Amino acid sequence: MESLLAAQEEGESKAELTSQRKFEEIKKANQAAARKLVEEHCSSSSEEDGEEDLEGKRGKIVANTFVSYTTHTDGDIHELERTKQYVNEAFQTGAMTCLICIASVKRNQAVWSCSGCFCIFHMPCIQKWAKDSQFLVTSVTDDDFGKKDYPWPCPKCRFEYKRSETPSRYYCYCGKVEDPPVDPWLVPHSCGQVCEREFKPPCGHKCLLLCHPGPCPPCPKMVTTTCYCKKAKPIARRCSAKQWSCQLQCGRKLLCGHHTCENPCHA
Repeated sequence: MESLLAAQEEGESKAELTSQRKFEEIKKANQAAARKLVEEHCSSSSEEDGEEDLEGKRGKIVANTFVSYTTHTDGDIHELERTKQYVNEAFQTGAMTCLICIASVKRNQAVWSCSGCFCIFHMPCIQKWAKDSQFLVTSVTDDDFGKKDYPWPCPKCRFEYKRSETPSRYYCYCGKVEDPPVDPWLVPHSCGQVCEREFKPPCGHKCLLLCHPGPCPPCPKMVTTTCYCKKAKPIARRCSAKQWSCQLQCGRKLLCGHHTCENPCHA
């Protein structure tokens, strides 16, 4: 009888130890799950904060790039939309893609920008493209490869460049600085200096933005100019929109030398 009671107590003791062990295991698993949940929450919060900081930093860089222009237009950025799109794409991963190798253009890679469509390519890619394009032309026409200055086209817009214009060095967008250093506070591939490229069509003024991708915006300078027919008094207008009509009868002599133009003031 005593041995039976001892065996029963021993069994109960083992069952209690097993239950206690399972409880401890479940407790540890729950604690580990809780720690993981807290870590993931903190990590996601820090990533969101990082994205917000990055977005704010990007906004400051874009604002600094355009500040010289907006001071001449009283803060009006309507004419900057096209250029702004190119600048924003320069910051977005994967937005700038080399159309030759179909790979992303990274901040620390040497690039070349087409002056016709402003598309950006890797430097080695565009150099090989230019060489292959010229070889293809000469292989069809004659055997004078290397002797004649055959043109090569931009892969995107087909704007033609001379053989002598094949890029050999990496410059910033405005062409002032060779091998521009990577600066996290500047637009990628920019030197950070004032662009100063001539406006197209030429007006005698130069671009006021900091070195930037894409086309230069219309000239924001204020000039005093009269209408097409020269009858109205000169008024102050933006250089990019300096030509205007007073809508009065033109009155200029026609080619016959006897009659005058009866149309409203026109170009």
